[in-house]
Amino acid sequence: MALTKGAFYHHFGSVPKFRVALLDWCEERRTGAVIEAAGSLGPRDRLLRLLDEALKDTDDAAGPDLEVAIRAWANQDPQAAEMQERVDARRVGYLRELLAGLGTADPLRTATVVYVTMIGAAHLVPPLPKQEPRGLYEKVLLPLL
Repeated sequence: MALTKGAFYHHFGSVPKFRVALLDWCEERRTGAVIEAAGSLGPRDRLLRLLDEALKDTDDAAGPDLEVAIRAWANQDPQAAEMQERVDARRVGYLRELLAGLGTADPLRTATVVYVTMIGAAHLVPPLPKQEPRGLYEKVLLPLL
């Protein structure tokens, strides 16, 4: 479906407003919706569901390539950087909450290690084989359960 330039401006108003809408969509799709999908189960089950949800979108536009692109954008754009900082804090905070609920000795540091593993896996060149990230996340997470 081809859109005209006029239709774009009618919908978004301007390129800066489009960027804000895109950042909002990314934040909700890759953070809010994933956390919401983890539900209100106990910490162990939410952590396992979170793992499934985080890996679910690996083949669509909201997968790891988008994460890498947004982080690159955040290095050059203050609005993208603000969103990325908010997303990182929310994700690490949520992991910390779950790990604290499991009785992890240092939940903030452990949450940071888990999160850094997830972020780092998306940046490897060449990319990891499709099922390899799950194995890495399980290697880090399962001993904590």
